[in-house]
Amino acid sequence: MKTYTEEEVIALLVEERERAMKICQEYQDDHLQTYWEKRAAGNDWAFVNKDISETCRLIKLAVSELSGLSHAVGETIEKKITKNLKKRKIN
Repeated sequence: MKTYTEEEVIALLVEERERAMKICQEYQDDHLQTYWEKRAAGNDWAFVNKDISETCRLIKLAVSELSGLSHAVGETIEKKITKNLKKRKIN
């Protein structure tokens, strides 16, 4: 069983978080596009796709932990993960 260094763990966590955000963004874009198409066609249920798109946006913000109100200017995902890991080591 391989033992990972702290830097390797951080790199893997950053990669996984970026992958998750990309997936959320793709779903958000797809559902928003579907919303506009259904709305243009007069579909009364188009709002469901807009709600799903908004939910994907909120999930992406939660995964990134970088919403505009919760991080310092210039703070990157890597810095945030490092800070969280150091906080967990102390506790």
